[in-house]
Amino acid sequence: MSTDRQRTVSDTLRKMHDKAGGVLMPRNVWQESKPVKHPLHPEFEWNDSTAADLYRDEQARALIRSVRFVSEEQTDTPTPDVTPRVYAHHPLRGGYSSLDTLREQPEVARMVIAEAFANARGQLERMRELAVELRMENDYTALMVHLREFFNSARRRAA
Repeated sequence: MSTDRQRTVSDTLRKMHDKAGGVLMPRNVWQESKPVKHPLHPEFEWNDSTAADLYRDEQARALIRSVRFVSEEQTDTPTPDVTPRVYAHHPLRGGYSSLDTLREQPEVARMVIAEAFANARGQLERMRELAVELRMENDYTALMVHLREFFNSARRRAA
């Protein structure tokens, strides 16, 4: 997206945000963008058949990501144990592969882990940006100190 287009989108969303009392609701954004001359109109897929397929793709992604591994030893009671997802995004093929399949492909498995770290790094950067803008840098810094301590402790236990 060009810088001019980003500015247009940002300005339009800001106006919509202010008009809506400080909360942007996705449905309101696309509904207000329906008129062909609306600045955000080109950002949406208006062919209902195509949009339905894209929405179903998103539903399928969410469904795939929702499946968690449950061992036979686990009961119906919640436990603090980690229950990993059964499927992970395949970085080369664009779909999802089972963890069993990825275990047999160590190079791809490393890419999956690298992608997960990149996502986590992006989330931490987003958290830092929010903390700066919300004037909560001290809280963010304290959280990061606790995270480092946790990871260092886990690393020492694993060694």
